[in-house]
Amino acid sequence: MKCSAYDMLPQRIGIIADDLTGATDTAAVFAAAGFRSAVAIDSKKLNTSEAEVLCVTTNTRQEKPELAASKVRQASQRLRRAGYAIRYKKLDSTAKGNILAEAVALRDDLGFPKILICTANPKHGRTVIHGTLWIRNETAVDLRLRFKGQTSGDILWVHQPISATRLQRMLPGSPSVWVCDAADAKDLSKLVRWAEAHPGEFLLTGSAGMAVELAELLKSESMLAGHSPGKRVRSEPASPPLPGGRKPVLLIIGSNDPRTAEQLEALTQQRLTLQLNPTASLPLALESTLIRAGVVVLRLPVNQAAPEFLRRCLKPLKPLLAEQRFGSLLMSGGDTALLVCEWLGTTGIAIGGELLPGLVWGRLQEGISPGLVVCTKPGGFGTGESLVTATDLLTGERTQVKAAKPKNPVARS
Repeated sequence: MKCSAYDMLPQRIGIIADDLTGATDTAAVFAAAGFRSAVAIDSKKLNTSEAEVLCVTTNTRQEKPELAASKVRQASQRLRRAGYAIRYKKLDSTAKGNILAEAVALRDDLGFPKILICTANPKHGRTVIHGTLWIRNETAVDLRLRFKGQTSGDILWVHQPISATRLQRMLPGSPSVWVCDAADAKDLSKLVRWAEAHPGEFLLTGSAGMAVELAELLKSESMLAGHSPGKRVRSEPASPPLPGGRKPVLLIIGSNDPRTAEQLEALTQQRLTLQLNPTASLPLALESTLIRAGVVVLRLPVNQAAPEFLRRCLKPLKPLLAEQRFGSLLMSGGDTALLVCEWLGTTGIAIGGELLPGLVWGRLQEGISPGLVVCTKPGGFGTGESLVTATDLLTGERTQVKAAKPKNPVARS
């Protein structure tokens, strides 16, 4: 009998994110550590049959702080009623959204005395040095200004160097909100291990970067705990097969990020694509075109048009998706992914893993196209060739990706 890394832990793990791509990104981190992971589209409809780690998206990045806090509390209560112990609050790695309002609401709902926040994700070029978030060493975000007014309490700013000894000295009498530096994965590991050494004290709040360290720590603990004698935990997660198939892939692009535009331009130049016009009917020759074109692209003006208009643009695709004439569906942008998943009536995504860093694949649960392979891509993630490589993998033109050597962003002071 195969067991995952979670089989020896006493509780299932719940995670709350503020958008869908953030939820899939974090769920993929736990999937890579050997946990059966899924994402719930709506916390009122939790499909929990298989998920050991369940990420819920509240879709509150653009909401007013009071409403965002209320939705986080509701998601927390629903997850706990479903038997999940909430261990992590996912935030945007570029520090957008209602970060403190949501974290404080969740902290109070769960009864944690303190919050430990770190937005760093070094794998994707996000580091925090002396309270400044650096994005690819190009864009600087002053977290003091970003968080100003988001909480009425004091904030402890934890700067370099990060060590357990320094953190322990800061603990007595400290404020309830800690915002921490992290220049690399080692700093994130130190933060997570120290916080986890003080159970019940800190709600961990961060990007997928800190989630990696939490997943690895929980995996190690599960292998040592022995809660279920006789069961063996996988030392390494099984590598899921790449979801490539010979059917066309449908790309629905709603992100306006310049990086996505660059990636789409590279795709149209290098691969045969069919571009659909969202304001016109599908071409009569679409059926025959699908046989020839490996990639079909629909650009949607998400956040620029009413949801009713966007759903009308999607309507002609519904029969093709219901019949699974497409082998897979790639959605770029968190709001885009949410819109499409809700339109398809899916309750969640069973996570398979990452096609590429930040590009997560899984299979839809329920709705009109259950089991359909989907891939979510945050707008600002990836290289110029990401869409080319991802579509090659999804259509079966490529079966694997050569791992790139990790780059360590240069810290700035």
